[in-house]
Amino acid sequence: MPSVWRWHCRTHHLTQSEQLVCYKRGISAAEVLFCSAFKQEVLVETPRSSMLHSFLLACCEGSTMKTTQKDCWYFMVLTILLGSIGDAFLEKPADSILKLEESITLECRCPWSGNLTMIAWVKMPEKKRVAVFHPHFKPRVWTPDEYKGRVEFLRSSQMDGSISIHNTTANDTGLYQCSVQTFPKGSWVKDILVEHLVDMDLSMADPEVVEKGNTFVLRCNYVDKGSVYHVTFEKVGQKGMDTIALCSKVEGGAEESFLGADYRERALVNCSDVLGVSLRLVNVKEGDGGIYRCHFRADAGGQTTTVSLTVSADDAYLEKPADSILKLEESITLECRCPWSGNLTMIAWVKMPEKKRVAVFHPHFKPSVWTPDEYKGRVEFLRSSQMDGSISIHNTTANDTGLYQCSVQTFPKGLWIKDILVEHLGSSINPSHEIYMYMYIGGGVAGLILIILVITLICWHKRKKMRAKLRAKHHPMQRRLLNNYEQAALYDRMKKRGELQEESEVYANVPSLPRRTKRKT
Repeated sequence: MPSVWRWHCRTHHLTQSEQLVCYKRGISAAEVLFCSAFKQEVLVETPRSSMLHSFLLACCEGSTMKTTQKDCWYFMVLTILLGSIGDAFLEKPADSILKLEESITLECRCPWSGNLTMIAWVKMPEKKRVAVFHPHFKPRVWTPDEYKGRVEFLRSSQMDGSISIHNTTANDTGLYQCSVQTFPKGSWVKDILVEHLVDMDLSMADPEVVEKGNTFVLRCNYVDKGSVYHVTFEKVGQKGMDTIALCSKVEGGAEESFLGADYRERALVNCSDVLGVSLRLVNVKEGDGGIYRCHFRADAGGQTTTVSLTVSADDAYLEKPADSILKLEESITLECRCPWSGNLTMIAWVKMPEKKRVAVFHPHFKPSVWTPDEYKGRVEFLRSSQMDGSISIHNTTANDTGLYQCSVQTFPKGLWIKDILVEHLGSSINPSHEIYMYMYIGGGVAGLILIILVITLICWHKRKKMRAKLRAKHHPMQRRLLNNYEQAALYDRMKKRGELQEESEVYANVPSLPRRTKRKT
């Protein structure tokens, strides 16, 4: 047997018995290549491939007649082509991948509106029923004996078909399919793959801040040489990851794309050039925050780009006052201590509003600290505790003034944010706070005027009451003097007087006439 044939038999991972078949039967090099490729293909397929594998061995070990072998190989080629057409649907990736734990939650929230008809969970590819929910029948939930007492529908909303599986075993791994039947839109399907191990390895994530309701754009460029076959966009969590989009190059150079079930309504992917693809996630919500990555699969090796997305509540952070204000000095310390308990995922510092990266700390990677060239050697993480993200900036300049935002990502509570404003030594009041100063001054002046008015009314009322008491004690004549504007009482001559009248003394001033004396003559 020629040496080239022996080399093909040894280098294509054939067993010893299959290599002996190569030697004995004199199988050609092309046939060995085909044999080994087909062997690798059928070993990863479903159990039905065992029959094809047996037929392959029969071809290899069968008669040495050229006509029989030619018919055998033609039949095998036809079988592979038909199998590839039928198995094309199996190449679609799962919408989510979860790690097997004692209790797992398979999320299935249909984004549509309408009337819910039924929710069904099956295990693929054998379509084994796991659980069924029907809103109009009693009992509403049905589960087979294998899952009875272990499956629970969460039902957080009308279109929520999520379930929890408790007391899991190794048999619970596999591909689960959730089917939400609605009216009038029809069926909404999501596939979730449960595995023992999930690739949660994350490279250093670049921080990105997007305002709520805006669009998040993730751009990925392949810098190495080689041909790219697949580009996958994923959102990575603590217990699994979601497949957002997939770009793949098919035979003939055409590009095709796939969108995950949870992102079909909001995600847009451009697969026109697999060397430079981009993902657009529109109408970003607070729940979209987390770790995103895109992974290139190429013949020259893989490449991964990782981004940490932070979703701000709205653009009000540009107007709201900072949590702390510091004066610029030669060395400044920006304190950022998260009060929560849990597991630290990442700490990111950015300078607002341009979202300029300052420093990033990741507890699970080496090196754990990343800083851009502008801050390299000048930024130091203090790390006095697990949730302490405080930093010190040394050798500061005038360019270091501005608003800094500290983002502490934790599990399971989520994101904690603090804003710190750094100003010059001579600065008095930040212009962004001027409106609040005017509001405080206006409120103080209005309150002072109101207090003076109330005190004035109280004093005037007390003085009026005191004057009324004094008038009652004085003689009527003196009372009139107190109020000279009052009209004097009139004497009524027609009014009869009573018999008993009190006599009172009457005083009068009678002027005396001057004394007249006789003149002496």
